[in-house]
Amino acid sequence: ANNAYLTMTGYTQSELSQLTFNEMTPPGWEDIDSEIAHQVEERGYSDVFEKELLHRDGTIIPVSTRATAVRDRDGGISGSWVIVIIRDIRAYKRVLNALEHSQNMLEQTNRMARVGGWEYNAQNRQFTLTDESLRILAIPRTFNTSLTNIQKLFSEDSQNQLFKQIGHTLEGGLASDLEIPLDGFEPPRWLRITAQPAIDTQGVTYVVGAVQDITEFKNRQQSLEQDRDEFQRMAFHDSLTQLPNRLLLEDRFRQLNFQANRCNGRVAVIVIDLDDFKDINDRHGHPAGDALLRAIASRLTQTVRQSDTVARLGGDEFIILAALEDADAASLVASKVHEQLQKPIDWDGAELYCSCSLGIALYPDQGDDFSTLYQASDLAMYKAKTTGKNRMEVSGQ
Repeated sequence: ANNAYLTMTGYTQSELSQLTFNEMTPPGWEDIDSEIAHQVEERGYSDVFEKELLHRDGTIIPVSTRATAVRDRDGGISGSWVIVIIRDIRAYKRVLNALEHSQNMLEQTNRMARVGGWEYNAQNRQFTLTDESLRILAIPRTFNTSLTNIQKLFSEDSQNQLFKQIGHTLEGGLASDLEIPLDGFEPPRWLRITAQPAIDTQGVTYVVGAVQDITEFKNRQQSLEQDRDEFQRMAFHDSLTQLPNRLLLEDRFRQLNFQANRCNGRVAVIVIDLDDFKDINDRHGHPAGDALLRAIASRLTQTVRQSDTVARLGGDEFIILAALEDADAASLVASKVHEQLQKPIDWDGAELYCSCSLGIALYPDQGDDFSTLYQASDLAMYKAKTTGKNRMEVSGQ
């Protein structure tokens, strides 16, 4: 196990070597573990499964796991690589709850405390501000709070929003709520401004409201959105190459499948496996192997069309999905890819070279679902490996 797994589970490498994987799994997950083992034996890899592991201290760790077969020189399965990703989103939920709580507090403050109160007299076009409003707006008590001066505190776009809000409140008699940045601050300082109409005993029309500094709220909101985007990216992309993973790949296949059915076309599933990739790691180290994989990913992306999809399923295996007009075009795409991957890659002054074997399967010729086509192209790729490597094979030929 790597250090991340040791940290996740609390064990040392020595302690872990005395345990079986089943001993690290709480009761109730036997069927899932059996299905993972069955899928690895049947097709060489498993789907992503949600399950639990036992920490060294006995606590439960919710994880996602996926296994890939380790093969010997004859192609037989000699073991499995198991990838485990922790799926504990309690911290994410705590941030979300804190955000919701902050928002509720803000609404209550605006309704009840009116912290940062303000008033606008439509006759003399003058604002009256509380001390808290002066602090939030970063202006002294001696500041002339005329409409002309107040508008200078905001950008032109924010001015238009603010005074459009005041106009609607005065003319339509409707309460309003606005979020705008205060000008001159970097990073931005955000304000929430509420407004509602009022008339005094002399019949003078006012707009009264509250102003609140919501910069922290906005920062939390932005951070939460970034966390959400990162979570989604991690769920659908390979962390090393940033290419789509199997989940996203299957979704892209469904889209191409639909297009192919409409125009009576084909979808090529091309499996690419690097030949003797282990030698690169053994000779130059894993950083060189990672650099090679990233370079291969970039080269594949630049070689195919924008409408095609390049994915990495793990290890040194890549997949290309390509929508084609006819079956013959698949070999042309594969040949172009094969030619590009023959070129060496420079790493730290050394030239890294790793040939590749390709397998091709076509929708609907070899199957009508991704798993069937992947298996067919994977078998064709292994045929290419066992008959000389550094070549391609088309399934069914």
